Amino acid sequence: MNRYAACSLAAAACFDDRRILVVSDRARVALSEFAPFSEGATVRRANGAGRIDFPGGGTIRVISPGSRGGRGLAVHTVFLDEGVERTHPNLATDLAPCVAGFPDGEMIRA
Repeated sequence: MNRYAACSLAAAACFDDRRILVVSDRARVALSEFAPFSEGATVRRANGAGRIDFPGGGTIRVISPGSRGGRGLAVHTVFLDEGVERTHPNLATDLAPCVAGFPDGEMIRA
């Protein structure tokens, strides 16, 4: 994940009240990319994953691909970080139900 992707995802969560799931092999690094854009938000870190809750109701959840952290989750956007599908080829299919509940749900592959 780069800072430009982090900036646009953080803006969507903060201003558009969107729920976003970021899946990355480097979850801690990905979470740290959001640091400059999470002022005023609550940041939680646990077991290599993290969550940012913005005051307006939007959230960003960062998980590693094998953590099963997307199971039972309903989000507007799933962002698959670069290279994550090489190590987990069925990941997009497994996470498709996460965005199915929203008419504007989207899956972004970096």
